[in-house]
Amino acid sequence: MPSVARAGGAAAGVDDPLVGVVLDGRYRIESRLARGGMSTVFTGTDLRLDRSVALKVMDAQLAGDPQFAGRFAREARAAARLSHVNVVAVHDQGEDAGHAFLVMELVRGRTLRDLIREHGRVSPELAIAITEPVLAALAAAHRAHLVHRDIKPENVLLGDDGVVKVADFGLARALADLSSTAENSAVMGTAAYVAPEQITRGATTPRTDVYSTGIVLFEMVTGRAPFAGGSSVSTAYRHVHEDVPAPSARVAGLPRALDALVVRATRRDPAARPADAAEFLARLHDARHAAGLRRVPVPPRLPVRDRTPDPALTAAADEQRTRVHRGLAATAIVTTTTPADGAPAVAPANGATTLAPRGRVAAGPRPARRGGAHPLESTAEAAQAWPERQRRHRRRFLLGVAVILVLALAACVGGWWLGDGRFTTVPKLTDLTTSEALAAARHGDLKLTVASTRTHSETVPAGYVARTDPRPGERAHRGATVTAVVSAGPERYRLPAGLVGDRAAAVRVALGGYPLRVEVATTYDEHVARGVVTAVDPRGGTVVRRGEVVIVHVSAGPTPFEMLDVTGQDLPTAQASVLRSGMRVAVQRSASDTVPPGMVISTQPAAASVVHRGAHAVLTVSTGPAPVAVPDVRTMTIPEAESMLEAQGFTVQVHQLWGWGGTVSSQTPAAGEIALHGTPVQITTL
Repeated sequence: MPSVARAGGAAAGVDDPLVGVVLDGRYRIESRLARGGMSTVFTGTDLRLDRSVALKVMDAQLAGDPQFAGRFAREARAAARLSHVNVVAVHDQGEDAGHAFLVMELVRGRTLRDLIREHGRVSPELAIAITEPVLAALAAAHRAHLVHRDIKPENVLLGDDGVVKVADFGLARALADLSSTAENSAVMGTAAYVAPEQITRGATTPRTDVYSTGIVLFEMVTGRAPFAGGSSVSTAYRHVHEDVPAPSARVAGLPRALDALVVRATRRDPAARPADAAEFLARLHDARHAAGLRRVPVPPRLPVRDRTPDPALTAAADEQRTRVHRGLAATAIVTTTTPADGAPAVAPANGATTLAPRGRVAAGPRPARRGGAHPLESTAEAAQAWPERQRRHRRRFLLGVAVILVLALAACVGGWWLGDGRFTTVPKLTDLTTSEALAAARHGDLKLTVASTRTHSETVPAGYVARTDPRPGERAHRGATVTAVVSAGPERYRLPAGLVGDRAAAVRVALGGYPLRVEVATTYDEHVARGVVTAVDPRGGTVVRRGEVVIVHVSAGPTPFEMLDVTGQDLPTAQASVLRSGMRVAVQRSASDTVPPGMVISTQPAAASVVHRGAHAVLTVSTGPAPVAVPDVRTMTIPEAESMLEAQGFTVQVHQLWGWGGTVSSQTPAAGEIALHGTPVQITTL
């Protein structure tokens, strides 16, 4: 199929039999722009709205196929519902005298094919600038569940105003339901851009358009398609069985990010490509940023070889216009009368002054005679006045009808304007550049202002409209102002470095100024003191998004364990056991009446208490019984002295001088001396 018409190129010829034909009583065919295997594209005029349009007239064999005619009408209606600044608008569709036709927006400019044919490869910046609106158009189609199926340079139009548009939405699908011959012709006609799954399974998804767009991007930066040359069959075979090479394999020095994106978009496996045009567009923005390429606009008017109109075409158009004007010319009614002298007089129907023959004066109406008129004269005058009265009555009647029609039309227009006419629906301006949004707003009879502040967005690239007020789909007065808020791109923050080793409280303060969720995780660490940060996840210097969770790992000190029970052990053994557990040991001594000297009486912390490595353990070691003062038992009887001394822990030795009982006269050790428990005390009696 030829591309949708773009004005400005040389005409394909002026001898087409359809030139001058008016389709459906409304669309006059002016000149032929291009002819393809299945359709012909003409420039035309919408006589009802007095505007230039592009007319795509399908081949007579296709129009005669009922299956195609039904599919063509359905797909044309689906394409007409797709409204986007980068999509060639479909105005109407119909059939007249065996001619199935499509009425579309007439784009002044040329195709991407013209640009590549005349200039070869273009710079990566310009290639990306052209691909972006193509993907924006496809993204809108994919959101509406439409797949183009035939993306190629011929269907990418470069307008003289710098706007890039995609043409022929829906026609590829209509052609796909024809007979096998027509189907093969449709597929093989664009074999250089067809996806492998279209050839092997006839399957088409948004990833199919992604593949074809990747091939077009490859051709722009290298000057030719990857599998160009040879027959359509051999080209299609290579798409199925060969991988598309990286563009840098053809042209050295291309950015690696652009290389990788083209390779990904043209993978033979559809699942390995971007899911749809919206994802492809996002990846294209990333690739341009990674490659450090500047954003450039598409030149408003690209140079072409020859824009001089074909003289034959101009002559044919002039002749057609002449025929139309002749057909519209009014026909005057001429009345011939014979004056008295026999010379003829001409009476134009428009009421102009009648011209008499040269040298004569035209006779006017005679004044009435006083006293009456001659009967024959009155009859003649009445006969002459009758046509004039008829014309006056007719003019008055027509004037009255015209006044009534004007008033009725004014009432209808006023009612429409007060009801719905003064309102319009806010179009979808998001995901567009400000210039694209401005054009779309103007198209919708609205004004656009850009807010001074920007907003962060995870889905809308920087520099594109993120939201509008009023929102898309809302009603607004014609001429109202829509405020567009431009995206600043994703909201990202870089974590500070050097947080590891600081106290947890200090790290919390450092992260407190970021819109993040900070969570603390404590872990035991044998080598890091309690409360010190051991790690941050993500680590310092990482770029994170708003609300992302940052985990701060804080040491809880060494791993705890239970205190050993070393009571009753001798000091060397107990001390060695505690040291092996990782604790430090301190020794203190205490007298004990029950624990032998040198044995551990108790520990601090007590046995089975939770302790940490490096903590202090105090071992209390027995020094045996505590020394006490020897009581004074002199003057006591032997039984009394023995009872008191034994009560104090002493042993008693009795020495009787004379061999019979009596009172204690002396003692050793002496009363008041300090002695250990168990020390023998000798008492002497007289």
